[in-house]
Parts: sequence; structure tokens; C-alpha cells
Amino acid sequence: MTVFDEVIVRLRQEVSSLRLVAGAADFAAAMDTPSPPQSPSAWVVPLADSAGANALVGVVSQALTSRVGVVTALRKVTDARGEHALIDLADVVGAERVALLGWAPDADHDPLEFARGQLISLKGGTVWWQDEWATESELRAT
Repeated sequence: MTVFDEVIVRLRQEVSSLRLVAGAADFAAAMDTPSPPQSPSAWVVPLADSAGANALVGVVSQALTSRVGVVTALRKVTDARGEHALIDLADVVGAERVALLGWAPDADHDPLEFARGQLISLKGGTVWWQDEWATESELRAT
């Protein structure tokens, strides 16, 4: 399983308030609709990889930092401006952070560290939020 698959499993197991947890392909489809298919929902998406300098002579060993996004959407039909949705979203995102902070997706990756969070959209009673997480592993070739 990939890091992204492991994060999906972790969120499904640990955040009972989420009605849907899916991956990047499902996220692309959800963004084409006016509201999430279920609320609250979360999608785990790859954001970026960056590598450090080679640390060895004669072989290649680089630290690889992988950035994982967790996009969360919450809809409140009675809240067209999204103000109350933001309050409820804080609880869901808080539970996701508790589930992921310091958790290692597998033996090859360091525990997840929170990098940042940002509002993606707030319209039609739906609030979309993205948290960014970072984990490090090693790229090695001889």
C-alpha cells in the first residue's frame, strides 16, 4: 500500500464523523459538483515530493519528503454563507489531526508532521479545507 492508501485507512478507522474518505481520483470528481457527495467527507491527495542532497559517496542516498493533502468538505444546507459550517469543520479537522499527527504510515516513513492548513472554498453552504502533512523516507541507489 502507498502512504496515501495508509492515510485513507487511518482516517476511516479513527475519524468516525467522516461519512466518506477517498483518494485523489474521487476528489477530482467531487470538485466538479456543487457540494460533496456526503458530508463531512475527506480526500487524501498527493501534493509534492522533494529530495535532499545526496548524503553518501559512491552510492545515492537522499531524504525524500512527501507532502500529503487531506481535503475536507462539510456542507450545511441551512447555512448558505458557510459560517456555521466552519464551526463544525473545526471539529472534524481537529479529529483528523489527532488521528494523523505523529502517526507513521509504515516502517519506511517517519511519523506525519503537520505542515499547514488552508481554506480552499467557502460557498453555497459548503466549506472546503486542506491540511498538508509531511513525512520523510529515504531514496537509495547503489
